[in-house]
Amino acid sequence: SVVRSVMPLIGLSKMNRHYSKQGKEMKKRLPYVGSGPAGLSTARELGRLGYEVTTFERKQGAGGLDTHGIVPFRLPKNISLWEVEQVESLGVQIRTNTEIGKDMSADDLISDFDAVILAVGMWKVPMLQIEGEDLAGVYDAIDLIEETKNKNYPTNFSGKRVAVIGAGNTAIDGATTSIRLGADNVKILYRRTQAEMTAYDFEYEFAKQDGVEFRWLTAPKRLIGDDRGQLKQMECVRMELKETGNDGRPQPVEIKGSEFLIDVDIVVKAIGQTRHRHLIDEFGLEHNGGVVKVDKETFLTSNPKVYAAGDVIFGKGLGEAMVVTAAQQGKEAAYAIHQQLKKPMIEKV
Repeated sequence: SVVRSVMPLIGLSKMNRHYSKQGKEMKKRLPYVGSGPAGLSTARELGRLGYEVTTFERKQGAGGLDTHGIVPFRLPKNISLWEVEQVESLGVQIRTNTEIGKDMSADDLISDFDAVILAVGMWKVPMLQIEGEDLAGVYDAIDLIEETKNKNYPTNFSGKRVAVIGAGNTAIDGATTSIRLGADNVKILYRRTQAEMTAYDFEYEFAKQDGVEFRWLTAPKRLIGDDRGQLKQMECVRMELKETGNDGRPQPVEIKGSEFLIDVDIVVKAIGQTRHRHLIDEFGLEHNGGVVKVDKETFLTSNPKVYAAGDVIFGKGLGEAMVVTAAQQGKEAAYAIHQQLKKPMIEKV
């Protein structure tokens, strides 16, 4: 698609120029937790404004979704790492392999720094909660994409039958990655219809061009393996849509007696991602199901020293979790934080 063709070129064109130099020292120390699109954008702007910025990243490499979670044929890893280097050139310190709540407490960050920016992304794909999920051949889509991004290509996809569960952008990535790993047949199973899928239309068209099949109103019910514990079949059930739920979408309900079997060698789970609720709770922040509550103008959370941006405040109708949106929001958050921190400290009544 045009979008897929243009985005890498945008990234490559950026690599021919450099970010501005570090600004005049502000004598304030700011940590941010997470080094994805929102976090790097916030750090970049604050570095340009002269703040002493330190980022804490639990993974071995910085860059978040851009480095680990976007398929390499769409966004090469070197582009993301180049951006990380540019942010570091502004004096930003990036401490990888550091997990807040394990290697350092949230209380330490809050007490040791002038303010804290929480910019963590999403977490793992949740369990399907069906029998046989522990069989060999069952993958988490996020883990699969990260493995290919790091060039640790799985060799067991070649010539195999793959079923991807879910119909969001990550499901599309899981399916198209499976095709590139040599899968013979790839199906996406979704319990609702095309009208309710969360993948963008251009992603859907891209997958169809790759030869991915779509099975609507279909849900997995049980995974069946052989005597060696290897996945061989999946029992599915047909669904129908009923009344609208709290999320504004019609709710899928099983059609009794409609179960059927399909032969499958690999299942890729892509039914959304969980949130870092343990980290949010570590900071003691108010949230709605893992979506941190912030002031829309200042990005300030319920803790007067903690700000938040990116995936951690997306959801529940509060925004669209796109990389470009997160990056822009990070920039806006940086300037909002700057406006707050340069004000004289006035005791609130």
